[in-house]
Amino acid sequence: MKILYAFNGTGYGHASRVISILPLLQHHEVDIMVSGEMNPIDIGYDIKYQFKGFTFVYDNGKINYWKTIKRLDVIQFIKDVWSLNVTQYDLVISDFEPISAYAAKLRVVKSLSLSHQASFLSKNTPRPYEIDPMAEWVLKNYAPCKYNIGFHFDKYDDFILAPHIRSVIRDNKESTMRLGHILVYLSAYNINDLVETFTKYKEYKFIIFTPQTKNSYWNHSNIEIKPTNPYNFMYALLWCNGVITGGGFETVAEALYLNKPVFTIPIRGQYEQECNATAASKFDNVFKEPLSEEYLKEFMAATKRIGIHENNFKISTDEEVLQAIENVLYDQV
Repeated sequence: MKILYAFNGTGYGHASRVISILPLLQHHEVDIMVSGEMNPIDIGYDIKYQFKGFTFVYDNGKINYWKTIKRLDVIQFIKDVWSLNVTQYDLVISDFEPISAYAAKLRVVKSLSLSHQASFLSKNTPRPYEIDPMAEWVLKNYAPCKYNIGFHFDKYDDFILAPHIRSVIRDNKESTMRLGHILVYLSAYNINDLVETFTKYKEYKFIIFTPQTKNSYWNHSNIEIKPTNPYNFMYALLWCNGVITGGGFETVAEALYLNKPVFTIPIRGQYEQECNATAASKFDNVFKEPLSEEYLKEFMAATKRIGIHENNFKISTDEEVLQAIENVLYDQV
């Protein structure tokens, strides 16, 4: 069977999920498509289609709506939807990628939303105290598909699966260790602001991953800055004492699976990340707080505690994910 697998190029999470799921589809013919401003992440597969799409612009940890609106090109988006020939595919998979989703709807081709965002189609998925009606509308209509498989920290509904963790992380869980560093992935923050924050804590070593650089280098004696690379990131995650990251789903899920303390800082104005942080906060050793000196000290103390607290974090197996996809592919839903 022939499949178009389209993913959103912004952020680390969508690319991470592509890396974990594509090997499961090895018995099918798969073309890959990406839209949005792709971070310099090598997914290890050839990309057949690449479109501009839509990209949020961030300034120091929050969405800059004015800059985001200025960069929108609705006319180009419509042209891309019309030009994408999806009739050659038996299934279009969209990981929160709108061009493929609307092209499939336009051409009446079977489509599947395979994403974390699909989990928000359920009312059972955790939300923060304040509901954002506009954000809820975007989550529902940004990349709508006929069928939905969502991923979240728990199975909140019958179409939601537990996180699917990359095989290389699953295979190395038992050998995970603590080498003393703290992994930092806060792509919405300016790297200079992060360096200014973490240089205050000389007794800790920080490895900061950022799309704002193409080369690794040391900045001060306790900070190493690295470009966003899934393989370097993976080893830094396996061997870290703790993780400081945004409210994205995949990084938090992988850290919880490895029983690492997590400091999650949702991007301001990013409703989905607020929802994620609310859901993650039920687990032990998860800190959902602003990036401040008081809370950082509390988190970093947790990274020094001897022993690893078992979260009993459940994940989806390869067989579960493949079965869910093929149920849609072969009309067994």
